[in-house]
Amino acid sequence: MLAGARRPFGTGPAPLYGAPSMPLPPAGPNLARLVLLAIAAEGLLTLMDALIKQLSPRYATFEIAFCATPSA
Repeated sequence: MLAGARRPFGTGPAPLYGAPSMPLPPAGPNLARLVLLAIAAEGLLTLMDALIKQLSPRYATFEIAFCATPSA
């Protein structure tokens, strides 16, 4: 290309104007993802509760730490 010759429109890189591009707006909360997270959290808490109740007779520390009233 000769000095001073122009390229055809749209073939060169876009000029930089010094301003950063606008960030994308934050995505809204996905209701399905929130519901699945709540179900998974409930299942995990239920599993932990069952595990603690099963291990309490053998390890008294669990009963002291996690139960409201220790059984006699």
